[in-house]
Amino acid sequence: MKEKILILAFILISLAISISNIYGATIDSNKLLTNSVTINSIDNMTQYDTTKQTIDNNADIITKKIDSNILIGIISIIVAILISIIPWIKKKFFIRPELTIELIPYGGLNSNEGLSWKNDLSEGYIEGEKAIHVWGLKWKFKIIIRNNSDVTAFYPKIYHIKSGIWFTWIDSLNNLKPIKNTDDNIELNCEYQKYTESIPSKRPKIGKYPIEFQDLKMLLEYKNSAKIKFYTLFDFGNYMNNNKFYKSKPKGFE
Repeated sequence: MKEKILILAFILISLAISISNIYGATIDSNKLLTNSVTINSIDNMTQYDTTKQTIDNNADIITKKIDSNILIGIISIIVAILISIIPWIKKKFFIRPELTIELIPYGGLNSNEGLSWKNDLSEGYIEGEKAIHVWGLKWKFKIIIRNNSDVTAFYPKIYHIKSGIWFTWIDSLNNLKPIKNTDDNIELNCEYQKYTESIPSKRPKIGKYPIEFQDLKMLLEYKNSAKIKFYTLFDFGNYMNNNKFYKSKPKGFE
């Protein structure tokens, strides 16, 4: 509100200065014309031609001065208008929300899913230590989406690379819920599951992250109040939460 009042005051002052310049030019022109006629009227009528020429010259000077002051007034008005609308245009179309993504692990499961079909049953039995088992590996994560700006983000969407690594299951993101600031974080639960086979002595250990997640990428799309689209690219290379901001949609995401 204070900013709007200052801008309005600046416009009114500029208009006042412009009007003053134009009015001043008019008064000066009247004075100059009156003085010219008074001085020249004292001379002899035989000097009519000289007087007429002098008046014409003075009129040209007056016209140029009026034109100059009018031009200055118009320029002042244009500058005032531009100064008042530039912050609005910048805020409306160029100032963006900045959403970030953080991937947090919160548990997992390593389960024995039974014997593999790869076991040799030709002898009618399988030695326990040599039996091939199927292991189910499941990781659980939370995706936290934060708005690290004062600009509200609207209509958020998540995209992933079609042929890339992705979660086995993930919560849906409410596209109609705006994300206002860091106090309005969005949390999505997700899981990644895969199966592997080995003998018991080589049973895989479930780590903090699956090795495939070094190639995990996701794209977050959102809009500002003018419905201009912005993007955050999340890259989990080296198991780090890397966020990059874009104004256009990177290729390969759907």
